[in-house]
Amino acid sequence: MNAIMLGLIGGALYAVSGFLKSMDEKFEYKKFLRTVVLGAIVGATNALLGIPVTEDAVMVALSAGEVAIVENFLKSVIKYYAK
Repeated sequence: MNAIMLGLIGGALYAVSGFLKSMDEKFEYKKFLRTVVLGAIVGATNALLGIPVTEDAVMVALSAGEVAIVENFLKSVIKYYAK
């Protein structure tokens, strides 16, 4: 899978987690799309810069993404049950 596609997937996962965190607000397509496009730009930039996909680099990026997604998920659960 190429870097742009991986960036798109990462951006989409983060956008979904952000949506879940703020489900009581109106869904904003533009905001969602911006996040997905940003992921694609990050992936393309990494590819253009020739940043090697090493195990350490993958683990750092994976950990950062997991923290953001888990944090948004936990906030959505807390918000739901705090009503």
